Amino acid sequence: LIAEAPPAEPAHYMQNTLITIMENYAWTKTETQNTKLDLTTLIRALKTTQQPKTHQETIQILNLQEEDAEETRKNIEKTKQIIKKLRTERKQMIKRHVG
Repeated sequence: LIAEAPPAEPAHYMQNTLITIMENYAWTKTETQNTKLDLTTLIRALKTTQQPKTHQETIQILNLQEEDAEETRKNIEKTKQIIKKLRTERKQMIKRHVG
């Protein structure tokens, strides 16, 4: 796959595989510690599993290193704009092709 596909495809596949591995690891750790895993807070769950190295590597793999507040605000604003645009385009496509 890496040799034959465009670079984005294997990277996406590898990231999804790593996320699944991290979810399973977090689930296993929380089960052994008699706590409940909440997948919406996967990073927090990894942080509390007594394995700071795993947490740090997860943050690095997912490219979630700390940014400054201004950079975070810009990213959130950009994400909102993209979501709004996608919703508008989706509505237009539905009107055009369904109705």
